[in-house]
Amino acid sequence: MRGSKLTLVRKATYSLWMLAWLVWPAGAQHVQFQVYGQEQGLENLVARGIATDEQGFLWVATEAGLYRWDGSKFMHVGAEAGATEETIARMFRSSTGHLWVSSEHGLFYESEGKFGQVVAGAPAPNIGARGTIAELDEGEIAYISGDRLISVRQRRNANGNMEWAAEEFAQAHAGFPNSVQVNGLVQTRAGIWLGCDAGLCKWQAGRLTQLGEGQGVPKDSYNTLFAMRSGEVWARGRKHLSHLAPDSSQWRDAAGAFGTGVLDCTFPFLAEDGQGRLMINLVKKIGILEGSRWQFFGEGQGLPAAMVSSIFVDARGSVWLGVRGAGLFRWKGYGLWKSYTQAEGLPNNALWELTPDGAGGLVAGTDAGVAYLPAGASRFARLAGTEEVRRMVYATARTADGSLWFTSDSTLYRKRAGAGGLEHFALPGLSPELREAGADLWVATVKGLYVVHGGQPNSRPELFAPLGARPIRRIATGNNGEVWVSASDGVYRLDASRGTATQVLAGGPALDVYSIAVDQEGTLWGGVDQKGLFRAHIEGDRVQRMDWVARPLLHSRVISQVIVDRRGWVWVSGDGGLDVLHDGRWSLLNEKSGLVWNDTDEGSFLEAEDGSIWVGTSGGLSHLLEPEKALETRMHSVRILSVTVGGREIPAVSPMRIPPGKGIIEIRVGTTEHESEPFAQLMYSAPGFLDGWTLLGESMVRMPQSVPRHATLYFQIFDESRTPVSDQAMLEVVVQPPWWRGNAAMALYVLAAVGLVVLGWHLRTRQMRERQRQLQELVATRTNELAEKNRVLETMQEVLEYKATHDALTGLHNRSALLDQLKREMPRCRRENRPLVASILDLDHFKRINDNFGHSVGDEVLVEMSGRLAAALRAYDASGRYGGEEFILLLPGLDPSEAEHRLNQIREEISAQPCYVNGEPMRVTASFGYAVLGEEDTAPSLLARADKALYRAKAEGRNRVCFGAEEREQETAGASEGREGCAS
Repeated sequence: MRGSKLTLVRKATYSLWMLAWLVWPAGAQHVQFQVYGQEQGLENLVARGIATDEQGFLWVATEAGLYRWDGSKFMHVGAEAGATEETIARMFRSSTGHLWVSSEHGLFYESEGKFGQVVAGAPAPNIGARGTIAELDEGEIAYISGDRLISVRQRRNANGNMEWAAEEFAQAHAGFPNSVQVNGLVQTRAGIWLGCDAGLCKWQAGRLTQLGEGQGVPKDSYNTLFAMRSGEVWARGRKHLSHLAPDSSQWRDAAGAFGTGVLDCTFPFLAEDGQGRLMINLVKKIGILEGSRWQFFGEGQGLPAAMVSSIFVDARGSVWLGVRGAGLFRWKGYGLWKSYTQAEGLPNNALWELTPDGAGGLVAGTDAGVAYLPAGASRFARLAGTEEVRRMVYATARTADGSLWFTSDSTLYRKRAGAGGLEHFALPGLSPELREAGADLWVATVKGLYVVHGGQPNSRPELFAPLGARPIRRIATGNNGEVWVSASDGVYRLDASRGTATQVLAGGPALDVYSIAVDQEGTLWGGVDQKGLFRAHIEGDRVQRMDWVARPLLHSRVISQVIVDRRGWVWVSGDGGLDVLHDGRWSLLNEKSGLVWNDTDEGSFLEAEDGSIWVGTSGGLSHLLEPEKALETRMHSVRILSVTVGGREIPAVSPMRIPPGKGIIEIRVGTTEHESEPFAQLMYSAPGFLDGWTLLGESMVRMPQSVPRHATLYFQIFDESRTPVSDQAMLEVVVQPPWWRGNAAMALYVLAAVGLVVLGWHLRTRQMRERQRQLQELVATRTNELAEKNRVLETMQEVLEYKATHDALTGLHNRSALLDQLKREMPRCRRENRPLVASILDLDHFKRINDNFGHSVGDEVLVEMSGRLAAALRAYDASGRYGGEEFILLLPGLDPSEAEHRLNQIREEISAQPCYVNGEPMRVTASFGYAVLGEEDTAPSLLARADKALYRAKAEGRNRVCFGAEEREQETAGASEGREGCAS
């Protein structure tokens, strides 16, 4: 009795332990998905099965048949290939390379792109959404039809040909009982596991063993069984998820982590990712078992709120999800990237600086304060002791004494190790970067370079006198701890011990160097907006040679930061993602790779001690776990998919002999490149006809059937460095000449030439010239057509871009475009310490014009006043229609003391001449409100102050310029009391 009680206690303790680690979920990360839908050719959006064929091409089974990805879009594969066009219940790839698909009326298998149907020696297949197709030993295929287990094997038919035939499993395997109801199956090294009746069965050595609650198997209908590479077996039922360890005979139930109802879904799946983790779909979520914790991914992590209908992990470890009604989803950067947003605790998605805490954690400066991620944690929180700072934290650093430093506005903060409060130090202006070098901390500001000397407990920021008060952009350190800075007038190398600064590169408007880095060889790298990246070779104290890297190798127009990591790789972050120079070639990492957002922020790049990379963007934070794997060259396959002549498909065999005719030869080529890698380019060559390699547009080559030729076409994928990243496909094409140029005809010509040499030569020469002329005309026509098409497309693109950014009536920038320009102009003015005036103007009594003369006359007045307004502005000012009769003006670089005078000039210029309405002159005036950019302003707050001033101008009689009282108090010392801030 005591032994039984002890056994029960042990079982209860084990169950509680299992429930604890299963129910406790690890924090899931924000994930990115590449979505494939109808625009990519996937006409039906219910992906019930996903697989790759033997060559690596991706296939999707839907409720409208099969689709195959050809490298650029999905192509429907139907009756012309022998495939069913009905709803596909299941899809499976066997070790023989065959794809198996099931529908309501049959089981089909694919071989080299063509399908055949299994000969029915058993009841018609009835494989539902919960059904299973599996491969057993010796190439045998098994599937479940209803609740019957069916065996499929190859056999030779009466004609001597090999065919696949189905029969009852009990007929093919002696000893298997007819009475058992089978729900699911999987082949393992230890035999075949079956979901049978209300439990599990094991078929081994001709014997069926049933398992139940005595072996840890709760009663359930187990319809999905899965064997891991480790040998662990999982069985999924409607209410239970059980697993069997490789060295155990007792099954364990793991369903406690999921809650009720989520296991019983229409399309149950289990899968194993590239890291050996179990994956399961739970209606509208995905669960991943990592170690002893479950991570769940659903709507909050980037999935749509729809049922997950399939899971597939390809040979490269990429994870594909079918989402019912939403299409096919590829998990970007699965296993390589982790991303964090406000959903994971960040106070704001815009990050400006990243700093390690010295204990494996991460400190991040954001638009809303300092965030902290402790080592091993999955959620950010505000850094303790910094809660009072909820503004933009532009720079962070950690010094050797363990102190954390950061800047916000014009203040430098210090949080000593173990201290609860903050120390404050005033700075002369905005500080874009902090950099520790040795024991010292260097502080870049818009009014000079400051240094805080280490080893002095009460040290304060001191101006580094040799550089004066010039604006400092970025700071970098060299191999020997030397300090480099990019200033407004060039790049300097500092000697802190001597207190000297040597200009090694002169800058200015033509070479405005922003971000800098120094590699292990002492070479200077620098980023210049709109121009690219340079590599400067330095001898002594001067640059001797500069090499430039620009588009298309670089994908960012605005470069935020340049970093050289410990590997010697050069990382360039900007508005187009991350460009990386590694192993002698450039690669791009962006949203398609798994980066949370393409627009990376200044200073928000960090190489961790383990070699992983942290990247901050304006849309969140990404962690690249394995840079080497993410940047490794991936090889693809290229395949000739089809050849059509005059619209009729012919076998794509090489050499391919095509008779003469008047049709067009179309050769369609497919690739296994299904992840939209930015550098992959499918190209072709035809030695003797084309010089070098040519980009293959639309994955197709077209040539006239009427031109005799003998050409060998080669197809291959290259990256932008022209390195091959695929195998090479070859097709020899022989377009035969017409009969009158065949061998028999030529023999007759030779015999006739004895008496008609001159005439025959003349005729033949004329015919050859005519054919040459036809070919030239055909080529010229096609060239003109392509050129005209390109011109039309370019014109359409320009029109669309103009319509998206301009007001249709006035031709000025529209509200969206002008607000975007304001958001770009504000940080630029702050970096360059330049003023910015924003004004909102309103046409006075405009409603009377519409009411008295009609809206068409009102529109004419708006157009006339818009033209006058544009003519009154400087070349670098901006104007746009805010809405109705309201307009916005952006006046960068305008001294605040001159703003009122300048706006009055504009007001007078646009109303100086009357507008003519129905031939009669009408004077139209405008009221102006303006505001000057402050240190804490956002775009909405700046415009709100200008709008408030506009209302004051209208209230005080219109046709005047007004400003906010707060601006006058700051900008005009000693102003008389009671002055309202308006001028007419």
